[in-house]
Amino acid sequence: MGYRRHVALCVLAAASIASAQQATFTTANAVSFTVSTERDAYNSQEQISLRYEIKNVSERPLYVPRHQGEISCPPNSGPQSVMHVDAWFENAAGKKFHSGWLGACIDRGERRTPSQRMSEAAVLLRPGEHLDGTIALQGNIFRLAPGDYQIDAVLYGWKEDEFSEQELRELSTMGAPFLRGETPASVPIIITH
Repeated sequence: MGYRRHVALCVLAAASIASAQQATFTTANAVSFTVSTERDAYNSQEQISLRYEIKNVSERPLYVPRHQGEISCPPNSGPQSVMHVDAWFENAAGKKFHSGWLGACIDRGERRTPSQRMSEAAVLLRPGEHLDGTIALQGNIFRLAPGDYQIDAVLYGWKEDEFSEQELRELSTMGAPFLRGETPASVPIIITH
């Protein structure tokens, strides 16, 4: 009898975790992600401003990343960064030119709850609303040869496994799900000399 009760409790706990994850997160097809540039052609020494738009195309409110990336600082965890919008160049031969992302960790000396952290890292979009942002791309660091290129970009949501069971329960009380998964976008450009 004790064994059956233990198995039943484990099944209920697993179902509870799965339900909390489902209510806490929504898939990437709930948004559209588009990128654009001001012009079609750039000198290889110019900085390119890549504009992006994240639009809620679902029928319910949801949280999307507020910034290109976020940094978690002690005492919440060791310094770690999470990239939410990433972009790179790709030439006609398929070679990728990717620079990465840097951020600074400022230790506030206070433990913040997941909902406090997410209130800074996420923004609530109602159906039809959008969030716009810009990424500065430096073609000159790669010494890009003149030619046809594509700027590829990806919007990354959050991952359930980044949160504990307790944190997932807390996040599920924030009233709307958080974006998970990834959504790609691209725009063609020409690099001149």
